[in-house]
Amino acid sequence: MKKFIILFVFLVTSFTAAWSQISLGVKAGVNLAGQTFSGGGYTTSPDFRPGILLGGYAHVKFNPHFGLQPEVYYSMQGAKSGPVIYKADYINVPVLLRWNISENFNLHAGPQFGLLLTGKQSTSTAYSNYKSLDVGAVFGLGIELPMNFNVGLRTVVGLIDVNNNPASVTKVHNFVIQAFVGYKLFGK
Repeated sequence: MKKFIILFVFLVTSFTAAWSQISLGVKAGVNLAGQTFSGGGYTTSPDFRPGILLGGYAHVKFNPHFGLQPEVYYSMQGAKSGPVIYKADYINVPVLLRWNISENFNLHAGPQFGLLLTGKQSTSTAYSNYKSLDVGAVFGLGIELPMNFNVGLRTVVGLIDVNNNPASVTKVHNFVIQAFVGYKLFGK
């Protein structure tokens, strides 16, 4: 019985200490999404497609300066070329290393995995020329504000070709500039 009580106290203390290093929050913001088309000796980037992002995040502190920040969010992406809008909406899951430069400022970077929800072209109901998975690299800056608010600015650069048309020699890569506001629901 004594060993059980000691083990129970140890587990509760460990769990409490670990849980105190985790914070959860929600975020919303705007995207300026674009795509780079390259192949056959040319490269072009149509205009940005504005959109929104909505989701949540966790912040796990390893120590006061470093941590891990996984996120899950809905993101409107794609591009615009004249009257034609290429819509590629994703559920994105970045796994970011976070460096707290100070108590209020942080830098974050890491991989992002995106699952395509819808791919449409404004002139048609379905646009099946996008692969269902996207992989990107995220680089950003965050600022912690009073009353559990935070803001951030980041860029996401697509690392893989998302063109699913086997007859095309054109490679398509996503890129996104994001500005967002977050609210920490609980944690430090």
